[in-house]
Amino acid sequence: MFDCSRFQRERRYEPRERTRIQALERAIGRERSQKEAEERDRIEIRARLDVWDDDESDELFYVDR
Repeated sequence: MFDCSRFQRERRYEPRERTRIQALERAIGRERSQKEAEERDRIEIRARLDVWDDDESDELFYVDR
């Protein structure tokens, strides 16, 4: 009797746990991809700022008055 009810409980909770674990894996993957994207953006911006010179810009915002 004990084994039967234990198996029934396991069968009931197994889909919930599987769904929860999948959601956690998706969240971890999303965080990892977001960190990678932020690092790529950081490298790209750093490269652009190393080349950029506001003294040679022809935009009015950057011209000294």
